[in-house]
Amino acid sequence: MAKKFIQSWILETLEEHPSFFTKPMFGGLSVYYNDLMVLVFMEKEGDREWQGTKYDFDIWNGLLICCSREAHQSLFGEFTNLVSHPILGKWLFLKMEDENYEEVALGIVRLIKEKDTRLGIVPGTRSKSKSKSKSKSKSKSKYKSKSKSKSKSKSKSKYKSKSKSKSKSKN
Repeated sequence: MAKKFIQSWILETLEEHPSFFTKPMFGGLSVYYNDLMVLVFMEKEGDREWQGTKYDFDIWNGLLICCSREAHQSLFGEFTNLVSHPILGKWLFLKMEDENYEEVALGIVRLIKEKDTRLGIVPGTRSKSKSKSKSKSKSKSKYKSKSKSKSKSKSKSKYKSKSKSKSKSKN
């Protein structure tokens, strides 16, 4: 059975658009509109700590606003209740416990409906520089053990021998 989200009523004005859909993500509900991921509803109370750092709010109970870092300052100016999410810092966060939660959430949805270019990300895209640096650091740690580096060199030699055998058969 699909989880019911108490915040989902906020989406009523977007639901009629043919591009609108939702799907589960991070234990929450991601919202798509005009081919962009625009929001993620999170409803998990009581989680106020991440990797030893404690926060004064539930870090997974509220509304994640998908946007680029370049849009943060402009949106902070318009919606003073927003914060950078402590774990997903590229996105903004509206705490569900905020006294103006509904008003701010509806204001964000209004901007989404108006196709405000500050809001939304193309799903499945990542910054090239970040993904390269992550894969480099992973690859360094992957090949520290001797057994893994041996298997890596074996795979290289297998590739070379295949290419040699192909070139011999062509002659």
